[in-house]
Amino acid sequence: MKIKTIDDLKILIEKIFEINLNDFTFDVSESLPFALQEIYKIDNAFSQFNCKYETLRFFRNMDRLTIYQDLKIQEDAFVFATENQGNWYAKTSLNSGNIHIYGHEEIKDGTILNENIEQFLITFALLELSNNFNHFCGLYENDVSEVKKHFKQIEKLWINKKYLFRETSFYLIDDEVLFDEANMTLASNNEEKMNHYKSKLATYNYH
Repeated sequence: MKIKTIDDLKILIEKIFEINLNDFTFDVSESLPFALQEIYKIDNAFSQFNCKYETLRFFRNMDRLTIYQDLKIQEDAFVFATENQGNWYAKTSLNSGNIHIYGHEEIKDGTILNENIEQFLITFALLELSNNFNHFCGLYENDVSEVKKHFKQIEKLWINKKYLFRETSFYLIDDEVLFDEANMTLASNNEEKMNHYKSKLATYNYH
């Protein structure tokens, strides 16, 4: 599958976690940009789903989605995401969907990112999935070609997309494992699957 929209992201999440996101309901303001509404619904679904994956902190691991109850929705720009240690924050507005970055050491305050809010949130979500999986079972390699030659099928999910100032790409391996090329991370939510993939690699550094 290839991810183009938030709906595609939801399909991927349902596939990897074997859940139906429609089973989880959450009332969110329809005044928010559509992509942000959907991300909050996904966030809420994971909070309900946490009984199975107790250490999973979706949208709280690398960077942070503003907790919905703390979101100060207004016509002008409002904060919807921050770096995990507070080093930068991102604002959007109801009428534009542009993203303005503040406090980042490499980005001038108020800079508008090239990507729209949907692209930003999809990349954010994929990074969070990859990072969260590593709390269960992560695998790091040094060479993309070394990783790719060990698997039957590698699907391009989200290729050469910017997150702030760097590019990243994500792949789905053999229909069940997420590969984050920027961080050279293979990850799964299932330890049995991960052990299977470790056995297929010549060398690895297991964390």
